[in-house]
Amino acid sequence: MPGSQIDICIRDENWRQIPGPERFIRKIITAAQGLCETPEAFEMSIVLDSDLAVQALNRDFRGKDAPTNVLSFPGYDGAALLPGQPAPLGDIIL
Repeated sequence: MPGSQIDICIRDENWRQIPGPERFIRKIITAAQGLCETPEAFEMSIVLDSDLAVQALNRDFRGKDAPTNVLSFPGYDGAALLPGQPAPLGDIIL
């Protein structure tokens, strides 16, 4: 992940029940990189939030007034990037 930026935001303290949630997420991302084609450098954000917050986003963006396990908002459509520019992969909300 050299040149990549992964922002992890814990908005609901219940996620702290997982020991070292940031480290755990970074391990998952590293493992996923080995399974699929990813840009050399990328940016993404992961938000760990409450069911109520996820439900509000699900309602506002998908028209479904219920919590869900994962919401994703893509940020990269495969268009050409400037040299050295990281690919903006998007946001994932759990």
